[in-house]
Amino acid sequence: MINRRNTSIAIFLFITSLAFTEPPFQVNTGKQLDKWWNQYFATNDSLYINNIIEYINTDDILLKSINENIILIKKNKEILQILTDLNINILGTRINPRYDLDIMTGILLRNDEYTDKINKLYSFFKNKDELVVRSAIKSAAFWSLLANSRQRANVRTFIEKDTNILKTSSRNLYNDMSKK
Repeated sequence: MINRRNTSIAIFLFITSLAFTEPPFQVNTGKQLDKWWNQYFATNDSLYINNIIEYINTDDILLKSINENIILIKKNKEILQILTDLNINILGTRINPRYDLDIMTGILLRNDEYTDKINKLYSFFKNKDELVVRSAIKSAAFWSLLANSRQRANVRTFIEKDTNILKTSSRNLYNDMSKK
C-alpha cells in the first residue's frame, strides 16, 4: 500500500530541490542567453525571460567571498581602497551592499576606470576564475534585461508587474539604471 504522506513529502522534496538548482555558469552561457531572447521575441513566452532572470537572481558569490574574508580584507589597504572606490562599506564584520556585486562588478569591468580595480579585487580570492565567469554571465543577463526593457514595453511591463521577480539587490540596480 502506498503511503500518501510519504509520497507527498518525496514530491515536495523533489520539487524543492529543483527550485534551488542553480543554472550552469559556463563560458558559452552568453550564447544561450541570446537564444532565449530570440525565442522570447519569436513567441512572447515569458518562460524565456524567466530563464534569464534565473541567472540574475543567483547567489552573489563576490559578496559571499568578501564577507567570508572580511578580516583579511580589513588588513589589506589596497583592497579596502577598492571597496571604498566602489562605495562598498564594511559595517563591523560584514558588508551589505545595495546592489548585487557579481552584476555590478561585471558591468564596471567594461569601464576602463574600474577594470584594474575589479581585476585586483577578484585576484584577492582563490575563486577568481569562478568570480570572473559568473560576473560576466550575470552582468550580461542583467544588461540584456535592462536594455530590452528600455526598448520594449512588453519586457518592461513583465519586469515591473511583479516586484518580486528580481531579488532586492538586482531590483535596486535595475531601478537605478533604468532611470538613466
